[in-house]
This record gives sequence, C-alpha cells and structure tokens, in this order.
Amino acid sequence: MSRSSRWLVAAGVIAFLLVIVANVPASFAARWLPAGASVQSLSGTVWNGQARILRVAGIEIEKLTWRLHPLPLIAGRVSAAVEATRPGSEARAEVVAGRGRRLEARHLFAEFDAAALTGRALPAGWAGPVRLRFERIVVENGWLSAIRGSIETGQLSGPSNVQAYLGSYRLDFGDDATASPGVVVGHFRDTGGPSEISGTLRLTPDRRAVLSGWVRARPGAPPAVVQDIASLPQSDPQGRRLFSFETSF
Repeated sequence: MSRSSRWLVAAGVIAFLLVIVANVPASFAARWLPAGASVQSLSGTVWNGQARILRVAGIEIEKLTWRLHPLPLIAGRVSAAVEATRPGSEARAEVVAGRGRRLEARHLFAEFDAAALTGRALPAGWAGPVRLRFERIVVENGWLSAIRGSIETGQLSGPSNVQAYLGSYRLDFGDDATASPGVVVGHFRDTGGPSEISGTLRLTPDRRAVLSGWVRARPGAPPAVVQDIASLPQSDPQGRRLFSFETSF
C-alpha cells in the first residue's frame, strides 16, 4: 500500500470514529451524575443534549441543555455552553472544567425569585426578583479563587413579622474581591427602599458570611424600621448607624 493510500485509510478511520463519538447518545452522560442526583430523561447526544427534570443538591431543574465544545478537550478541559430553566427561573453560562477540581463559569446570567432560596440561603417568607450577572467565577478545591460580577434584586418582601417591603439592593464583586487570600469581599448598597444602607460582605472558607456597614432610615420609613435602626448603638455625624451580622452557610 502506498503512503498516500495509508493516509486516506487513516483519514477514513478517523472520520468514522468522529461520526461515532458525535452520535453517542446523551443517556451515556448519566454515569457522570454526582451521587444523590437523578434525571427523568436524557435526549440528544453527549455533544449537544438535553436533560429533563434534573434533581441535584435539593434543586430541581425542569430543563437543562448543553453544547460541548470539542477543541478544549485536546488541552484536557471540558467546555460547554449550558442553559437551565425552571418555572420563573433561568440560568446560562459558559462552563469550563479543568484538572485539579477547577471549575470556571464565564458570562453567567441567572434570574429567579428569592423564594427559590427558601431552606437554603433564606428562611420562608422572602420573595422578589433576583438577577446575577458575572463575567467570571472560578472555583478551585471547593472555594472561590476568582469572581467578578454583580447580584441585583428588584423589590424584596420579607415575612409578615419582619417587613412587608424591604427595598432593592445590589452586591458587586470587583477587582478587590479576592485580593485577600481565602477571603471573598463584595460591596453592597440599596437601590431604593425604606433604609439607606451600604457596606461589605465577607465570605470565608470556613463557610462564614459577615455583613457589615452603615444604615439609616429614609424619610417616611415605617416606624418599626426607624425603631430597629435607632436601637443600634454606634452612629456617625451623618446619623447613620453601624451594623454587623454574621451567619454560616
């Protein structure tokens, strides 16, 4: 067999294998689901597929679609465009998984109701639209190593025994978000509501969140809000009160 003939045969074999791999059914991906996760159905292929009723970590996703990018596989990375939806919620991002338990999300957008966080990050009774926009999030060995973007809410409401209208807020993670090793810092402020509030959020690897800053009641704020703020002991010349709140997650 001539050299040119061998190359033609090799090219044919490679093309045949690519066709086979490109058509591996999405159901093959079920073996990669983490422990405790379940899925009702998988369709399409491992390269361009769809999952229905995916349950993982207590969250139910009605529809998950993905489109796998082949070229990063050469460098040992898995890269895919992912989109998830459930009633009243949606999320999409470019996700890259690399060696050493490294996971990166780029151009992440998500929108959901705060009520979806009940039992995980918030107690029952909270509601209101929440929007996430992140240029980049990197998780290495189970913790954030890089983050840039923002979280913004519409008008939030709390349980009836807290406050019917809590206002709206914005949390930004900028260039200094991961400047201190192991600590993630965000800056927050209100964008309307009964209280004028601003400060920082600090997240630590031992799963603690510390929220601290300054707050004062706006004119016309409900008496309960004015009273709660007035009970804080430390104030500044502008009439703001210092607060600090810590929780675990």
